[in-house]
Amino acid sequence: MNIAESLQSIQSSLPSLSSEWLLVFTFLFAFILDVFFKKEKIIASISALGIIASLCILIIQTIIHQTDYTLFSNFYKISKVVLQFKILLSVSSIIAIIPYVLGIFKAKNKEFYYLFPLLLLSANLLSMSDHLLSIFLGVEFLSILSYLYIAYEIKSKSSAESSSKYILYGAFTSAVMLYGISWLYGLTGTLHLGNEFLANLSKAPQGLVAMSIIMFVAGILFKISAAPFHYYSPDVYEGSAPSTLAFISTIPKIAGIALMYNVLTHFHFNYFGSYLVWPNFSWEKAIALISIATMFIGNLSALSQKNLKRIFAYSSISHTGFLMMSLVVFSDTGINSLLYYSLIYLLSNFALFFILHYWESNFNITSLSQLIGFGKQQPWTSSMMIVVLASLTGLPPIAGFIAKFFVFGAIFQQYQVSSSPWLLYVLIAGVLNTVIALFYYFNIARHLFLIKSETNNEEKVLLGNSVSLVIIISILSLLLIVLGLQPISF
Repeated sequence: MNIAESLQSIQSSLPSLSSEWLLVFTFLFAFILDVFFKKEKIIASISALGIIASLCILIIQTIIHQTDYTLFSNFYKISKVVLQFKILLSVSSIIAIIPYVLGIFKAKNKEFYYLFPLLLLSANLLSMSDHLLSIFLGVEFLSILSYLYIAYEIKSKSSAESSSKYILYGAFTSAVMLYGISWLYGLTGTLHLGNEFLANLSKAPQGLVAMSIIMFVAGILFKISAAPFHYYSPDVYEGSAPSTLAFISTIPKIAGIALMYNVLTHFHFNYFGSYLVWPNFSWEKAIALISIATMFIGNLSALSQKNLKRIFAYSSISHTGFLMMSLVVFSDTGINSLLYYSLIYLLSNFALFFILHYWESNFNITSLSQLIGFGKQQPWTSSMMIVVLASLTGLPPIAGFIAKFFVFGAIFQQYQVSSSPWLLYVLIAGVLNTVIALFYYFNIARHLFLIKSETNNEEKVLLGNSVSLVIIISILSLLLIVLGLQPISF
């Protein structure tokens, strides 16, 4: 492609990124306001309005979308699924920033507020990435912003240690990912994930191909906290504030799943429907193994935890495995179930960490043992926690049940077509892990309501902006019930 064609491609691609340009403008505008006015609520409100406007543009683009196309000479890809992932990311960002706009959460630095549009921008770019270079740049951009948000939470030695682990693990996996990309480029002679890339890769020594792909995928697995790149999560969760964890554990994960979807679209062919097999590398087997390992490691590790944030760190890891189950199928039904599961996961995750923030800030509750008898002291938020736990477990009639039902149904439907044993293995693993998760989720409910407290402390505390936070938690919990009774389709 000559210079004239490249310039024409850039010019024609710019309008398709109108939502992203709006986020850039929002960041710059909020930054300038910070220089002159230094009003935290104004900065947070400007960021929120920019994100909401970006969401409106994405909804319009999704409605009018007809055919898939690429941007900037195959650097990014726009499809209906990618647009839907971007909508989910925007919804996550809006839920995350609203408590800051209302003054419920306070940040130590004003940069915390106007970096929100950049965080969403980086997540959107990563979800659209369709080129090895754009993938690496997207992962790094989102990682750096995640490091900044975790670093803002440094208050003690333990939180500093957890932040350092996050940065060091991230730097290591980024180096491994870049090394894998360099090998893939050396084997194929191109960074574009297309027919030429696959044709040249199929001619290369298969040992080198497998090694290169493993190193490349390592960066994506780190971003979504999938095994074996999940070790940093419990320490980071324990050392960070629940208000920050609410979006740090959600936005990068959804963006990473969207990226994984984009990558896998280049490694499958139609065989009785979309079937994840490439002649020299079985993606179906690889994703199934990672999914199974992630679910078991997450759930089995959570059983022995006493700290609430560590429990839900391992819970988050296990849900990464459930999200990857839909990628094993890679059919239209599977992708629809993946989008629905992502929606329910983000609603559940925000409700969960908002509750933890409320408990920690008002009652200094951080461990499982402190929940004994707490259900009587705070019946409303404790009841909301039960709704969230039921959704995470997958119990009817809460939305989590429908989400898992869709995932299991998609896998079983594809198994009937292909009779692949890996689909059966991952389905059995999903059912078993749902049962395992029930034990530690129920243990939290048991501590709240079923174990009698030795003290008769019936004190009810509702301080500052806690009422507003409880209202937000109630709305999110109500959405989980409504979406369980009346699911939506993508």
